[in-house]
Amino acid sequence: MKIITIFVTCALMMLIPGCTSPVGYAVEGAGYRSSVYAGDYFLAVGTAGRIDRLYPGYAETVASPTDHNLNGVVYSGGIFVAVGDGGVILRGDRTGGFSPADSPVKTDLMSVTVFDGSFIAVGRKGVMLTSVNGVSWERIKSGVKNDILSVAANRDYCVAVTYESNVIIKKRGIDEAEIFDYNKTYDGFATLFNMRAIKSYGGEFLVFGDSVLEKGAPIVFKTPSGLADSWSQYNLEMINDTSFVGMMPINLNDFAPNDDQLLFGADSGKLVNVTSCATCNRMDVVSDNDIKTMSYDSDGQVLLAGGGFWFDIIGGDTMRHYGIGAAQAKSEQESGDAQFVDVRTVNEFAAGHIPGAINVPLSEISSGALESAIPDKSAKIIFYCVLGARSQSALDEAIALGYERVYNLGGIENDWPYELTVDS
Repeated sequence: MKIITIFVTCALMMLIPGCTSPVGYAVEGAGYRSSVYAGDYFLAVGTAGRIDRLYPGYAETVASPTDHNLNGVVYSGGIFVAVGDGGVILRGDRTGGFSPADSPVKTDLMSVTVFDGSFIAVGRKGVMLTSVNGVSWERIKSGVKNDILSVAANRDYCVAVTYESNVIIKKRGIDEAEIFDYNKTYDGFATLFNMRAIKSYGGEFLVFGDSVLEKGAPIVFKTPSGLADSWSQYNLEMINDTSFVGMMPINLNDFAPNDDQLLFGADSGKLVNVTSCATCNRMDVVSDNDIKTMSYDSDGQVLLAGGGFWFDIIGGDTMRHYGIGAAQAKSEQESGDAQFVDVRTVNEFAAGHIPGAINVPLSEISSGALESAIPDKSAKIIFYCVLGARSQSALDEAIALGYERVYNLGGIENDWPYELTVDS
């Protein structure tokens, strides 16, 4: 990769508020590498010790006590912990800036999380550290020698991964880590992949990387615990209505939830929206820069940040995909996870409709008929009509009414290959 030399000054940073003393450095792939939401702003860290508070439209640079690359950051209980190359660990708070912590290693640290009241940091050569206060750290046994690239935690488990598919699992209340090699365990039974990162969300973990057999072919798994018997794969069969093979490489780096969908940031500014529908995934190019880190707040705002210290804060709804395939729609209706709503006229509905669908004509959507039929605005609704135009209008009106999980199947004339039922 090309070595980029950058001299950072307040002038070159376009007079960013809070810009501190200028520094000069030569780094590989300069930019943000990790981020976290801190209540009313996002904090991002990156190459040459860069630490910025990020707001919509502008950034504030925070004084950093290191010029080492910072690779991971976490926020908990009013405390920031950032980790980086050369074993650097920084501890900070919302008002007092950052200061070096006592690190027991010189090995590059790659990621940090909070688990069971303690900070856990991981790094190259199997390094794993723990600290109660973020100041004093000690080594703990990881059980692996490969570089540990990423770590995440939920209430009951702390899970770390290596590129070579080693999975290190710590259970709450148990000191000894459990380890298994995913690719060896599932060889011949499932897709084998090189792991890039792990992240927790909603009690589960998402692990993402690329195929062992095909470089740049994205792989995403979810697991509630990281344990060997608990992995399930997201189907990325198609992206933008075509096989993702023609769009490779897609190197996934980070993720943020988007209601019941997932957003993945990738190299070359690619933003991939993964849905429950295997053929409905979408990809947009939103920047010329690699998207290396993503964070999100409780209001649906998503931070995208990465190469060249580029960042943007977007509303997740701007990237949401509202289409759904017939097979996925049918499966979700049969499992009770979704409700079909036919927005054609009463007579059209009676002549033939999807089994289990309810009829709310488009002309009645905004006058209270939809809210009367489906009062729960978090319910998953799949609209359809004859060709898809009326169902798209119904979807738009439902969003305006506050419905959060709405989809457009399209029309039963072209988009529904299954049987219809006729009112007797």
